[in-house]
Amino acid sequence: MSELRDMEYKGQDHLSKNEIYRGVLMEKQELETFYSSWSNKELSDILFDLEVSKEKIFFCSELLKGQEIKTVLEIGCGFGGNLDALNKQLTIEYGLGVDFSKSAIDYANLNFATNNIHFHQSTTLDIETTVKEIQQLYPKKFDLVVLVDLLEHIPNVKHFLKTLSPIGELFLVKLPIENNLLENYIYPRKIYPSINHPNGHLREFDVNSVNEFITHNGFAPIEAQYYATRLNYLFPRKCIPKKLLSKIVYFLSIAMTWFVRLIFHKKLALKICPGGNFIFISKWSESWLVE
Repeated sequence: MSELRDMEYKGQDHLSKNEIYRGVLMEKQELETFYSSWSNKELSDILFDLEVSKEKIFFCSELLKGQEIKTVLEIGCGFGGNLDALNKQLTIEYGLGVDFSKSAIDYANLNFATNNIHFHQSTTLDIETTVKEIQQLYPKKFDLVVLVDLLEHIPNVKHFLKTLSPIGELFLVKLPIENNLLENYIYPRKIYPSINHPNGHLREFDVNSVNEFITHNGFAPIEAQYYATRLNYLFPRKCIPKKLLSKIVYFLSIAMTWFVRLIFHKKLALKICPGGNFIFISKWSESWLVE
């Protein structure tokens, strides 16, 4: 869905080539303001996000087969859909979802909190403080730490993971593959990565750079795979543009994406068209950092 939002996003200038490669990092206060307001969505948008969560967790849970997972922590849990879906796939004895957004946590508590699934609003985006808050709620080590569509938002990933690592045994990570031909050269007004990007992403990945990113940040995947988002999630009907030219581009994009996925190898298709995702499970070690 983010791809369509990029197409219709108005009122911002293009970034220079240097800015695109360098990235423009938000100040801490700007980040906190952004994420506190991110979840102020219409109910229909929340329900759509929750529906997409089911697909994400379906692919994630495939990687977890054979793993003994009883306790789960999700950082950046949003409205709680991922943790709820995981709870239905696994036998979770204790699950904790953490997010900075009050409205997201309120929704998660209202709709998904159970005797074994809990949600907590972190007081800050500072990871040291967040870890201390988590340890007060659950002092033991979690079997699994879930980071779904999160690390593209984190300015200092190495520091973030090093601080988080003592409270998690395994990491389940999903990253979006958004650097592709269609988005970068066909869709107009792509603003990325930038403080002006509507999803607040600070970095983007393609099918090659995502591997470099994870090894440079201390992961050695046990299981990993690419998958493509379903077309009805990637191009939802509610996002059909009203202007004729934009509508033509919209439907041509659907047709092109379907055709490319049909005839090309998965990784090549994700180089051409949007909707790519990379998921993996791994332990983390500072000694595995690749310089």
